[in-house]
Amino acid sequence: MSFSNPFVPPQRQGQPAMQIWNWPYAKEQWNKRARFRNENQVAIDNTRRVLDKFTAYCPHLIDRMVDQITNMELLTYQQRRQRDTWRGRGICNRTINNETDVLCALFAWLGPKTTSGPGRENLGMIPNPPWVRHLPEDRNNPRSLTPPTLAHYFAATSIATTPTWNGMSPRKFWVVAAVVAGVTGLRRRALLEVPRPDDYTLRTLRQIVVPAKFVKTRQELRLSLGTEEVAEMAYELPSKVGEPLLPWRGEDGKRLSYNHFTRAMRAFQLQYGIEAGIGPDEVVRIKDFRSTAATEVADMFGDGVARQLLGHSPNTNTLNTNYKSARVGPQNVAAGAYLAEKILLPHAQEALEPPRPRVYEPEAS
Repeated sequence: MSFSNPFVPPQRQGQPAMQIWNWPYAKEQWNKRARFRNENQVAIDNTRRVLDKFTAYCPHLIDRMVDQITNMELLTYQQRRQRDTWRGRGICNRTINNETDVLCALFAWLGPKTTSGPGRENLGMIPNPPWVRHLPEDRNNPRSLTPPTLAHYFAATSIATTPTWNGMSPRKFWVVAAVVAGVTGLRRRALLEVPRPDDYTLRTLRQIVVPAKFVKTRQELRLSLGTEEVAEMAYELPSKVGEPLLPWRGEDGKRLSYNHFTRAMRAFQLQYGIEAGIGPDEVVRIKDFRSTAATEVADMFGDGVARQLLGHSPNTNTLNTNYKSARVGPQNVAAGAYLAEKILLPHAQEALEPPRPRVYEPEAS
């Protein structure tokens, strides 16, 4: 009995030794590969939408083989997306860059094989895969939640109305979710899907175990809950061992969506009046807890501890790029003060003083 490989392409006429796909078939196989390799439905849907938009913006691709696609098609897509709008606003460059990364990954997969690394999976159809440069991105400063901001958030949880599964108080859910997110620095998906460990791990070791599929390094990650109080708060949640620790469920017991989590978290804060009475910058998002964990732990305990907490590789520069470089630390403040006071201000202040009247002095004969 023979088994067919779903990723084996049909042979191109006239080139029996070279297997080349046309664009529609490559698109279909990349979508199939995304479904095969990824359990995250959001990522699968995003991949499908990007490929559909790319095909719509470059309709001539329907008649093209993949080795006939060039950088110009990627540039066309990039420029079209810059003119698009969503809810009356332009598409930010970070979103466009994420979308072009999907396309570049597809063409890299169709490109030459490598002797090591992920490139060994490449199909070798395109000698020089098309590629496009990232658009410049304005990066938001990492946020470290202050005590007043946290006090407003925890006060607002008193009017939350969901979830109420298995008799659980909505306020308890949102309080525990915030504490676990702040202590572990987990992303939204991992926070909502991390399984409840056995009682020994949870109550005695005060740890949770993040499966490898939720960690970018693809290695299982153990995180400390810090104190006995945090471990007990998590232990009291109405979830069972092996189920998601946070019972993000509706009254019928079905899991609720990630997007609904984000909307519900924002909704009770708005209803409490945080945005109207205090300011829109005081509304807390789940990623703010990760940002707080990254910046505070890096400052207090060093970059190595922060990388381990965030699930980053020891050699990655992500911590510095996304958090530390965008934050003005005490050393930066001291350096700026030194340059101003010792180097520049003495001359600047002298230059800004009113000019002194010039006194005529006759030349000596």
